[in-house]
Amino acid sequence: MNIPGKELRLLNIEDSEDDSLLLRHHLARAGYRLTFERIETLEQLESALGEKTWDLVISDYVMPRFSALAALNRLKTSGVDVPFIVVSGAIGEDTAVAAMRAGACDYLMKDNLTRLVPAIERELLESSHRRQRKQAEQALRTAERLATLGRLAAVIAHEINNPLEAVTNVLYLLRQRPDLDPESRDYIRIADEELARVARIVRQALTFNRGHSGVTSVRLSTILQNVLELYGPRVQSGNVVVEQQFECPGDIFAIEGEVRQVFSNLIVNAVDAVGQGGKVVLRISPAREWGNSRRKGVRVTVADNGSGIRPEHRKELFEPFFTTKGNKGNGLGLWISREIVQRHGGSIRLHSRTAPESSGTVFSVFLPENAFAKSHSKAVTARAAS
Repeated sequence: MNIPGKELRLLNIEDSEDDSLLLRHHLARAGYRLTFERIETLEQLESALGEKTWDLVISDYVMPRFSALAALNRLKTSGVDVPFIVVSGAIGEDTAVAAMRAGACDYLMKDNLTRLVPAIERELLESSHRRQRKQAEQALRTAERLATLGRLAAVIAHEINNPLEAVTNVLYLLRQRPDLDPESRDYIRIADEELARVARIVRQALTFNRGHSGVTSVRLSTILQNVLELYGPRVQSGNVVVEQQFECPGDIFAIEGEVRQVFSNLIVNAVDAVGQGGKVVLRISPAREWGNSRRKGVRVTVADNGSGIRPEHRKELFEPFFTTKGNKGNGLGLWISREIVQRHGGSIRLHSRTAPESSGTVFSVFLPENAFAKSHSKAVTARAAS
């Protein structure tokens, strides 16, 4: 069987460099274009899973420092769904049965690889079908939960407006006191601004898919500094170092409240991730869109040196209701952030490492400098036509 030009990301667990080279040559002759990495320890497996997504794992059964059963157990506990084929120099019937029970898809002898390519194609096809089923099931669950969330948002928005108005009135009365010192007035100003933000978020919850409003010129450096000022006590109590690398002011055309919400979510997540004495780096730089060098904009990077995000969590990180914070999180922050960025014609990317010697997470947000106004015009035209 020849598979001309088919790409295959293969992780090979093998202690023999010669056997690994023979395997690579065998698959290259079959027509595969390989992204290939050989490992032989649990630590290397952890690192490989953290850095890349793999289509297939081919493993020897027993090695001096590792084994196929240990690798299968790690894949199972991590939740990574990737086909696993055992290719060994000597494997008896009992050993093969043990490997299959542990989760291996197939087993072959190193001196007879005639079944390898058909086995790979079969397992890749079954893996694709499993993935499609999971995506369909997840999409259905998400749609049902979002419908419930929409109804709940309407109820909460209605119920929260009265206490919001009451607190706003109290702050207004406090501002009228002649004996109020400047520091207290500043605290009231901050509280008033945040209450106004809560009110805007409530309105967003009700009009999230109804088009754009409130588009204005926004300076991203000012927004990031305002967010840092708001969460200053949280940063100081954790002895977190925040480094600002602003290569430009970051002037774009956007909805200020929504953009502020995005970076508030990302910065708070970064501060929570690093813990005591950690470091967060905020960077603003002129940029061009990934995959479209003609489209100018601004890239904002929020990086931390926390423990990183586990590989099995990364694919779900932007899904609604998914959280790694237990009862402290609602699983909506990153989903809402991505929706806002996409509504602004931008994109958001994630890179994370969990290796102990080099762990951390980087969120990169690209926002075009003027495409939002164009998309807004198109949305208005579409609604008018309908």
